[in-house]
Formats: sequence, C-alpha cells, structure tokens
Amino acid sequence: MFLLIPLYFFLGQTLPTVLFHGLGDSCSWSLLKSFFSEINAECIEIGSGPSSSILLGFLDQAKDACIKVQEKYAGQTINVVGLSQGALIGRYIITDCDLKGGRVSKYLSIGGPQMGVSVIPHCNSYLCWPLNKVVDSLVYTDYVQQHIGPAGYFRNHEDLDSYLKYNHFLPDLNNERNPECSRRQKFSSLDQVMLVKFLQDEMVLPKESAFFESVDPETGLVIPLIQSEFYIQDYIGLKQLDQQRKIKFIEIDDSHLKWTDEITKNVFIPFLI
Repeated sequence: MFLLIPLYFFLGQTLPTVLFHGLGDSCSWSLLKSFFSEINAECIEIGSGPSSSILLGFLDQAKDACIKVQEKYAGQTINVVGLSQGALIGRYIITDCDLKGGRVSKYLSIGGPQMGVSVIPHCNSYLCWPLNKVVDSLVYTDYVQQHIGPAGYFRNHEDLDSYLKYNHFLPDLNNERNPECSRRQKFSSLDQVMLVKFLQDEMVLPKESAFFESVDPETGLVIPLIQSEFYIQDYIGLKQLDQQRKIKFIEIDDSHLKWTDEITKNVFIPFLI
C-alpha cells in the first residue's frame, strides 16, 4: 500500500504515456490494461491490430503509428512504452517521427528486439503461417519486407551485408546504415530509459537483443554491450545515456512478456511517473 499511495497522488501530474503492443496482439490485450488504471496512458493501434502487426511491412507500421501520435500528441512531451516489437515502433516515434515541437521524456522497452532477431519470432496465430516460408532466402526481398512485419527487424548475423543492404527498417533505426545525427541527438536527449530482458525469452532470439546486444558473426556468441561497435561508436546515443546513468537494465526470470502485476506497480509505473 505504501508504494501505491504516491502513484495515485501523482496521477493527475503524469505525462501522457503512449503504448505499443507486440506481434499478433491488439490494444485490448490484458497485459496492457494494467497500465491504464495507474497512469495517463493510451494504446495506439497499428492498422487493424493483430493482422497488421504481422502482415504489414514494419516501416509502414511505424509510419502509421507516427501519424496517429502526431494527430493527438503534437507539441506535447510524452512517455513511450513498447512491448516486444512495439518497442521498435516506440523508438521510431522517439527518433524518426516529427512531434511538431514535442518530445519523448521516458522510454520503456519491455522485451524489445532492439538489435533485431536472428530467428523469426515463434507465433501460434493462424495469421503467422507466412512467416515460416520466408525466413532464409526470401526475408530480405522487397516483397517480404513490405508484407511481413517481423522481417523488418530480422538481423541475420551470418549475412550482415544483406541485412544492411536490403532490410527496410532496423539498419536505419539503429544508424547502422546512412547514420543520421538527428536520430542520435533525439535518442540521447531522453530523460530516462528502461530496458527489460526476459531470461527465458523464446520469442526474441537472442534474448540479449533486449539490451542492445548482438551476436558476433565470427564466434556465434553474444557480444557484451560495452564491447560492441554499436556501443563504442555510440550509433544512437545509447553510450551517452548509459554514462549519464539514465538507463535501467531490468531482468525478469520468465518467458517472453511474462511478468506480474507487482512488477507493473513496483517497477514500471514508478519509472514512468
């Protein structure tokens, strides 16, 4: 009860928080509901929801999200929360979406594939059948990039040249291709960041992607964040934020997007207020 009192005390003073759900889900998903009762939050639906999150190119998903955020939050300071692939949508809002004088203050990524996935995420929905057909030779074709959402953050560490050349989304978001100073400036201007990794994650592979860690193409092992070129060269401003102690790295010992209401109330909500 002690922890809950400050939440309600500050309820009217919290910044608007924009939420983005994950693959195959919708804004009516139960995990998102726990945010609504505590803070001033709104889930932004991408396209038609579950089908669009799978069968719409990821760059198009991000652009659709940007338009909807601009319509309601232009000129305002907001927080952004992203679940799984929604964390990448959220990061696009931070760095690539013109908020018309507004900005993002805090960014919460829950199980987000920040450095992509080396395996297309497992999905049980009947809508996911096309994913199993395109993982290898077709994933970087224009057609797949435009019609299969997760293809936009597929990062094959055994073929980084093709990833950098043909992937439509993640290489730009991560400033790995044609780096934009404005992208780095906007991300490094965040007030706080929380990155959440699930230790038994079966969807985001490698699970360390949630902490911006990637696989070494030579050894097949995960490169510790501070030893990676991405961090050392500070592609997006992550190193700057880390050195300013503005990043919280949270580990949850469970499978993908499995957490308790206690974590929401004692970790996520206090971070956002």
